Amino acid sequence: MEKIKLKRVITMDNKKNTTLILGFIFIMLYSISGSFQIGNIRYLPLDDFEMNIPFIIESIWVYILLYPLLIWSIFSYKNEMNFNKVLYSFIIVSAISITCFQLIPVAYPREFFPLPRYNDPSVNIFFKIRYFDSPLNCFPSLHVSLCFLFSFFHWDESKKLFYGTTILSIAISISTLTTKQHYIADIVSGFILALIVFFIVRNYTEITQSRE
Repeated sequence: MEKIKLKRVITMDNKKNTTLILGFIFIMLYSISGSFQIGNIRYLPLDDFEMNIPFIIESIWVYILLYPLLIWSIFSYKNEMNFNKVLYSFIIVSAISITCFQLIPVAYPREFFPLPRYNDPSVNIFFKIRYFDSPLNCFPSLHVSLCFLFSFFHWDESKKLFYGTTILSIAISISTLTTKQHYIADIVSGFILALIVFFIVRNYTEITQSRE
């Protein structure tokens, strides 16, 4: 099977500026997707198992590890062609997720798990996360998709980084449950989405050397 040819967008010289621009566009689109929806909002059933998962406020610190993980990962890739595949995979995963958020919006009932009203670093950062992160951007979990996606692409560069970031991605995924930000279905679907996109882009695309 002939591989799909994709243009090289990022070089080691323009990596910083390009990723900043893409990051800004992503944040804008993600924020907009949480502001209005095309489809009807729905809630998934919470069975006894999910309801009994403890609500651990301090696990918000694990939850937000996604953001430094992504930033660090951007500069950890040494292979230019590999990083371009990361870029295309990021765009595909984000586009699919944001489309789902719009067409089949799934909400998480955060009102079942109110935050305490006292001054504490964990509580304060939790309030900020809940303010900026819409409860409607649930299925599939983009939080889970992105951390695993960036982890998978370490496979061809460093097995140590792959294993380390995979363990961290698992911890972050668990924290989406203990912070009551996501359903189990969100995590499973987010992981599957990342795995499928990684497999297709890694094995069936080729980055062309020329950027013309």
